[in-house]
Amino acid sequence: MKEEEARKLIEAFFEADAQGKTIYMDADQVDEALDWLEDERYLDDYYRLLEVGLRLHPDYIPLLVRRCFQLIYEEKYKEAYDLATSLENSRNYEVYAVQIDSLFCLEEPEKALRLLEQRVKENCEDLDLLFADVADFLIQYKMLMASREVLKRGFELFPDSPDLKDEFNDFIALACELPQAMQICKDLVDAHPYTSEGWSMLGKLQVAAKEYNKALESFDFAALCSGDAEDPEIKMLRAYCHYMNDNQEEAIKLFEELREMPELRERVVPILAECYLRCQKYQESYTLLRQFIDQATDTIEISVLLNFHTCCLALKHWDEAESILELASELYSTNSIVLHRLVIAAVERNDLEDAVAQADRLFQSVAEDSYHMVMSENGHEEAKALFSQAMHLYKERDYDGALLCFRKAYETFPAMRIIEFFMAITYLKKKDIESYLNHTRYISPEEIETILDNWFLEKGNHLNNEPQAEFEHLSPSALVKAYLRNKSNRN
Repeated sequence: MKEEEARKLIEAFFEADAQGKTIYMDADQVDEALDWLEDERYLDDYYRLLEVGLRLHPDYIPLLVRRCFQLIYEEKYKEAYDLATSLENSRNYEVYAVQIDSLFCLEEPEKALRLLEQRVKENCEDLDLLFADVADFLIQYKMLMASREVLKRGFELFPDSPDLKDEFNDFIALACELPQAMQICKDLVDAHPYTSEGWSMLGKLQVAAKEYNKALESFDFAALCSGDAEDPEIKMLRAYCHYMNDNQEEAIKLFEELREMPELRERVVPILAECYLRCQKYQESYTLLRQFIDQATDTIEISVLLNFHTCCLALKHWDEAESILELASELYSTNSIVLHRLVIAAVERNDLEDAVAQADRLFQSVAEDSYHMVMSENGHEEAKALFSQAMHLYKERDYDGALLCFRKAYETFPAMRIIEFFMAITYLKKKDIESYLNHTRYISPEEIETILDNWFLEKGNHLNNEPQAEFEHLSPSALVKAYLRNKSNRN
């Protein structure tokens, strides 16, 4: 049933219902209309239509299965189990699934797993879908240990099942338990060493665990077992592994191949440009990003703007560098790296007032989070106390006192590199350009950006207010999770 047809049928039904009438609907029409209501999350209308549908077709199994799930939703688990059990003779895998689901909700996991094994012995029809349905239910209800056992057993029986793979992807995205998920994959690979699915899934998890060399080996085995052309998504992850291993030439080769695919171009170009940038091939990176920015229809990612700005500076395209930095400032006004580059630009054009103003904005954008992060460090109490005092003095405009405390804190705890950044900013607030330049001579602009980026990443609170890209180099686990959540992927 098409969406428009479903909508019209439902509207006619409820219009008649309001007049105390009932429109006859075939059982499959009711079922399809319920699908649409469920997808659109119109749950009140869903249950009203289900009630009428069961009056019209009281023995229609799909509607009775929906009634079982309604009872589970209402936490009437025993009623759901009893209703499902009364329908066992239908030999419908959905009936078996809801029966097992109810037992898990009744906190009888052993009985549920025994019943599942009984269906295996009976070799019931659509057994792979039964495992997938039970796993899906357990994942939705966050019964992760039980879902792990069901998935593990399901893969033992059906190592190539795309439905089980989809549920496994959801399990990973929800559980974020890489060791558990990797163990399931390793067990699957041990039991079925020539199945490409297991090797592919293992490789994805190894990317998430930052085990890039192992991931490459797993993808090699998957390709060997498959014998087919490598799936573009797997090729993208392979390229990403080379990128993270700083093997940019190999990454560029793969990303260039992927760039030829129109559906992937938008995702590939930014990271391909960064690969060229890391190889100091500024013209290649510039050309890619210039075209990407000109053709952009949505908000441009901050990483794209910053990389393009870097290319413009390297190629001495001063006007473009200035205009792109202005655009970055408009779109990401509190981004610490954008503000830092605005400071550098002001210093380079000898605009002391603007440099001080931008430095103050930069301080304000990172001060609070920096303070909490430093204070959360284990030990180093003297350095933390000095840092706290320095921040207080800065806000009180006692810049000499702040510098003294920052310097002592850094001497006490040199691993706290963020202090160097605050010292440089404080020199600017004093309008002491010479000292600022002398200080930054030992800490380059690139290093300051690395400190700003890595410091907040390590603390799990990246201050750059950019949208999280589906393929973002700063977060490998985010990359994999985004891919795993895409249930349309097929290897």
